[in-house]
Amino acid sequence: MNLSIRDNPLPDVYVLNLPAHNDARGSFVKTYNFQLFKGLGLDFQVLESFHSVSAANVLRGMHYQIGHSSHSKLVYCLSGSILDVVVGIEPKKSSFNKCFAIKLDADCGQSLLIGKGYAHGFLSLQDNSLVSYMTSTIHDPSADTGVLWSSISFDWPIQRPILSERDQSHPPIHLLA
Repeated sequence: MNLSIRDNPLPDVYVLNLPAHNDARGSFVKTYNFQLFKGLGLDFQVLESFHSVSAANVLRGMHYQIGHSSHSKLVYCLSGSILDVVVGIEPKKSSFNKCFAIKLDADCGQSLLIGKGYAHGFLSLQDNSLVSYMTSTIHDPSADTGVLWSSISFDWPIQRPILSERDQSHPPIHLLA
Protein backbone atom coordinates (compact mmCIF):
# COMPACT_ATOMS: atom_id res chain seq x y z
CA MET A 1 0.00 0.00 0.00
CA ASN A 2 1.20 3.51 -0.78
CA LEU A 3 0.62 6.67 1.22
CA SER A 4 -2.68 8.10 0.01
CA ILE A 5 -5.40 10.56 0.93
CA ARG A 6 -8.47 8.66 2.11
CA ASP A 7 -10.67 11.66 2.88
CA ASN A 8 -10.65 15.48 2.95
CA PRO A 9 -13.58 16.17 5.33
CA LEU A 10 -12.78 19.88 5.95
CA PRO A 11 -10.53 22.31 4.07
CA ASP A 12 -6.89 21.45 4.90
CA VAL A 13 -7.86 18.39 6.98
CA TYR A 14 -6.85 15.03 5.52
CA VAL A 15 -7.27 11.42 6.60
CA LEU A 16 -4.25 9.55 5.29
CA ASN A 17 -3.82 5.85 4.58
CA LEU A 18 -0.33 4.85 5.67
CA PRO A 19 1.95 2.34 3.97
CA ALA A 20 2.39 -0.64 6.28
CA HIS A 21 4.13 -3.97 6.21
CA ASN A 22 2.97 -6.76 8.49
CA ASP A 23 4.63 -10.14 8.91
CA ALA A 24 5.42 -12.72 11.60
CA ARG A 25 7.75 -10.23 13.33
CA GLY A 26 5.08 -7.55 13.71
CA SER A 27 4.47 -4.39 11.72
CA PHE A 28 6.33 -1.50 10.15
CA VAL A 29 4.48 1.74 9.28
CA LYS A 30 5.74 4.79 7.41
CA THR A 31 4.04 7.77 9.08
CA TYR A 32 5.76 10.59 7.19
CA ASN A 33 7.81 11.16 4.04
CA PHE A 34 8.33 14.68 2.73
CA GLN A 35 8.47 13.66 -0.95
CA LEU A 36 5.37 11.46 -0.74
CA PHE A 37 3.42 14.24 0.99
CA LYS A 38 4.59 16.75 -1.64
CA GLY A 39 3.52 14.34 -4.40
CA LEU A 40 0.01 14.33 -2.93
CA GLY A 41 -0.05 18.14 -2.85
CA LEU A 42 0.37 18.25 0.93
CA ASP A 43 2.68 21.07 1.99
CA PHE A 44 3.87 19.80 5.37
CA GLN A 45 7.34 19.85 6.88
CA VAL A 46 8.04 18.60 10.38
CA LEU A 47 9.88 20.96 12.74
CA GLU A 48 8.94 19.32 16.05
CA SER A 49 7.59 16.01 17.30
CA PHE A 50 5.83 14.98 20.52
CA HIS A 51 4.02 12.00 21.97
CA SER A 52 1.58 11.53 24.82
CA VAL A 53 0.36 8.53 26.79
CA SER A 54 -3.17 8.81 28.18
CA ALA A 55 -5.43 6.77 30.42
CA ALA A 56 -8.96 5.90 29.33
CA ASN A 57 -11.40 8.85 29.43
CA VAL A 58 -8.65 11.48 29.30
CA LEU A 59 -9.56 14.34 27.00
CA ARG A 60 -6.66 16.45 25.73
CA GLY A 61 -7.76 19.60 23.93
CA MET A 62 -8.91 21.61 22.22
CA HIS A 63 -5.50 23.17 21.47
CA TYR A 64 -3.97 25.41 18.82
CA GLN A 65 -1.18 27.94 18.34
CA ILE A 66 -1.72 31.52 17.18
CA GLY A 67 0.23 34.04 15.09
CA HIS A 68 3.60 33.03 13.67
CA SER A 69 3.41 29.80 15.69
CA SER A 70 0.20 28.62 14.02
CA HIS A 71 0.91 25.16 12.70
CA SER A 72 -0.21 22.14 10.77
CA LYS A 73 -0.15 18.90 12.74
CA LEU A 74 0.13 15.23 11.81
CA VAL A 75 -1.46 12.89 14.38
CA TYR A 76 -0.96 9.13 14.60
CA CYS A 77 -2.04 6.65 17.30
CA LEU A 78 0.71 4.08 17.92
CA SER A 79 -1.14 2.03 20.54
CA GLY A 80 -4.46 2.12 22.30
CA SER A 81 -7.37 3.97 20.72
CA ILE A 82 -8.50 7.59 20.51
CA LEU A 83 -11.38 9.64 19.19
CA ASP A 84 -9.54 12.45 17.41
CA VAL A 85 -11.46 15.71 16.94
CA VAL A 86 -10.75 18.93 15.02
CA VAL A 87 -12.82 22.12 14.96
CA GLY A 88 -12.52 25.23 12.79
CA ILE A 89 -11.54 28.30 14.82
CA GLU A 90 -11.45 31.07 12.19
CA PRO A 91 -14.73 33.02 12.52
CA LYS A 92 -14.67 34.40 8.95
CA LYS A 93 -14.38 30.96 7.33
CA SER A 94 -17.19 28.55 6.53
CA SER A 95 -15.37 25.90 8.60
CA PHE A 96 -15.85 27.90 11.84
CA ASN A 97 -17.13 25.58 14.59
CA LYS A 98 -17.40 22.75 12.06
CA CYS A 99 -16.05 19.52 13.51
CA PHE A 100 -14.58 16.34 12.18
CA ALA A 101 -13.89 13.26 14.29
CA ILE A 102 -12.22 9.96 13.54
CA LYS A 103 -11.28 6.94 15.62
CA LEU A 104 -7.56 6.27 15.35
CA ASP A 105 -5.76 3.21 16.66
CA ALA A 106 -2.64 1.24 15.85
CA ASP A 107 -4.54 -1.18 13.61
CA CYS A 108 -6.41 1.34 11.44
CA GLY A 109 -3.37 2.31 9.34
CA GLN A 110 -4.39 5.95 9.22
CA SER A 111 -3.19 9.33 10.40
CA LEU A 112 -4.77 12.77 10.41
CA LEU A 113 -3.15 15.85 8.90
CA ILE A 114 -4.68 19.02 10.36
CA GLY A 115 -4.02 22.35 8.68
CA LYS A 116 -3.78 25.78 10.25
CA GLY A 117 -7.04 27.31 11.47
CA TYR A 118 -8.19 24.35 13.55
CA ALA A 119 -8.12 23.40 17.21
CA HIS A 120 -7.27 19.77 17.92
CA GLY A 121 -8.00 17.37 20.73
CA PHE A 122 -8.72 13.75 21.44
CA LEU A 123 -10.47 11.47 23.87
CA SER A 124 -8.49 8.39 24.93
CA LEU A 125 -10.78 5.39 24.54
CA GLN A 126 -8.56 2.99 26.48
CA ASP A 127 -5.67 2.99 28.92
CA ASN A 128 -2.16 3.67 27.66
CA SER A 129 -3.16 5.25 24.36
CA LEU A 130 0.09 6.43 22.78
CA VAL A 131 -0.29 9.32 20.33
CA SER A 132 2.39 10.91 18.16
CA TYR A 133 2.13 14.53 16.96
CA MET A 134 4.39 16.15 14.38
CA THR A 135 4.08 19.90 13.88
CA SER A 136 5.18 22.38 11.21
CA THR A 137 6.38 24.95 13.78
CA ILE A 138 8.24 24.89 17.07
CA HIS A 139 5.94 25.03 20.11
CA ASP A 140 5.72 28.55 21.56
CA PRO A 141 4.14 28.64 25.05
CA SER A 142 3.23 32.34 24.57
CA ALA A 143 1.22 31.46 21.44
CA ASP A 144 -0.43 28.34 22.90
CA THR A 145 -4.19 28.54 23.46
CA GLY A 146 -7.41 26.60 23.06
CA VAL A 147 -11.18 26.48 23.19
CA LEU A 148 -13.35 24.70 25.73
CA TRP A 149 -14.01 21.13 24.58
CA SER A 150 -17.70 21.19 25.60
CA SER A 151 -18.42 24.43 23.71
CA ILE A 152 -17.77 23.12 20.20
CA SER A 153 -20.43 21.69 17.90
CA PHE A 154 -19.59 18.09 18.69
CA ASP A 155 -21.48 15.41 20.59
CA TRP A 156 -18.77 13.90 22.78
CA PRO A 157 -19.45 10.30 23.94
CA ILE A 158 -18.57 11.25 27.53
CA GLN A 159 -20.04 13.66 30.06
CA ARG A 160 -17.15 13.96 32.52
CA PRO A 161 -13.78 13.34 30.91
CA ILE A 162 -10.52 13.59 32.80
CA LEU A 163 -9.15 17.06 31.97
CA SER A 164 -6.14 19.15 32.89
CA GLU A 165 -6.80 22.42 34.73
CA ARG A 166 -5.65 24.23 31.60
CA ASP A 167 -8.13 22.41 29.35
CA GLN A 168 -10.97 23.09 31.80
CA SER A 169 -10.27 26.83 31.65
CA HIS A 170 -10.17 27.40 27.88
CA PRO A 171 -12.77 29.97 26.72
CA PRO A 172 -15.87 28.81 24.84
CA ILE A 173 -15.64 28.86 21.05
CA HIS A 174 -18.36 31.51 20.65
CA LEU A 175 -15.95 34.09 22.13
CA LEU A 176 -13.82 33.74 18.99
CA ALA A 177 -16.67 34.95 16.77
